[in-house]
Amino acid sequence: MTAQTHQSFFQMYEDTLTADTVAAPSTALLHAGSTRNLGDAAIMAAVAEMSPERHVSIAFHDNNPINIPGLSVSSHIGGSKRYISVGGDIFHNGRPWLCTRTFLANIRQLSENANKTIVFGQTIPTSCGWLGQRLLTTALHRARAVVVRDRESYGLLRRSGVDVDLAFDAAFGLTPSDSAIAVARTQFAALSIDPNRTVLLSVRSCDTIPGRSANLYYARMARLADLLVTRGHQVAVLVQSDANTNDSDSQIAYALKRDVPEVQVMDLFAYPGTFDRVAVLIGVMAIANIVVAARYHGAVLRLVSGRQPYHLHTSQKSRDLHTRLGLTGCALDHFHPDDAIPAIEATAAPTFSATPIRDDVRSAFDRAYAKIA
Repeated sequence: MTAQTHQSFFQMYEDTLTADTVAAPSTALLHAGSTRNLGDAAIMAAVAEMSPERHVSIAFHDNNPINIPGLSVSSHIGGSKRYISVGGDIFHNGRPWLCTRTFLANIRQLSENANKTIVFGQTIPTSCGWLGQRLLTTALHRARAVVVRDRESYGLLRRSGVDVDLAFDAAFGLTPSDSAIAVARTQFAALSIDPNRTVLLSVRSCDTIPGRSANLYYARMARLADLLVTRGHQVAVLVQSDANTNDSDSQIAYALKRDVPEVQVMDLFAYPGTFDRVAVLIGVMAIANIVVAARYHGAVLRLVSGRQPYHLHTSQKSRDLHTRLGLTGCALDHFHPDDAIPAIEATAAPTFSATPIRDDVRSAFDRAYAKIA
């Protein structure tokens, strides 16, 4: 046996020993997205906070993951005592009449652990049709509890015989904090803008809005920024995600700054340190004068902060949020900046009491969690 072969054999043995001896976490998350999408991160943070142990584990391969209180990354979550499936749109199936490999892998992971898994805060997207829907509902029948965040998903699962509960997005389980608001003020100061005069644009990458014209969407955002600057507002574009090239707000944010030079870019990923970026984002939402939210969690976290957004809904989940809460705004397809300015400016004053929704989400979580406790 050569030295190299001996070393490889020893490494294999050591890896096996480690896998066998590392204790599995008590509660692990399934189907979670990237910590570098602050909407996904908010869901993870909320679930960790609502869990009785105030701690959950996750196994994924995030490049440079951000710090989320109560969340630890583990290389070994198999054999955990309980699982919580939290990926909001994880059952999206890019081939409605067939099934993608990712979709099937998610179904398999859910099915393998169904007797100790709750599914919390999901949306069942319209892309999950025909065979995919049948596979999913079969798996959900076996889960210990299922809670969705929109009425369309709720109705679909009820018709399929799934015992399902309806709540709101898991991120509503979070609360704003004074310390995070203090840090948020430093983010505005770093850009030399006054939060009391700032309109914060929570934008989506053009590539993440299927079926819509990226050029038209960008043109409307640029027109909006220009109009707001002309009317004396300070404008900042939020980079809420830099998860990957397909889910990053940086390109549109810096393009808007290029075309409307007065625009500032607020990129919470650009600041060093391990501070709680989700908490600071909620703080930013709390003190910005106006928030125009094309991102779903831009609207959710503005509401969590106790303020009203101007909401541009683009999807099933955001349309449901919009109608259930009677938010100001419209479908992105119908958005015309010149006509919308008065309504946008009117959202500066109204506050929002998130307490009833927070209580509803936490109660729904407690009921579901009790079935795997």
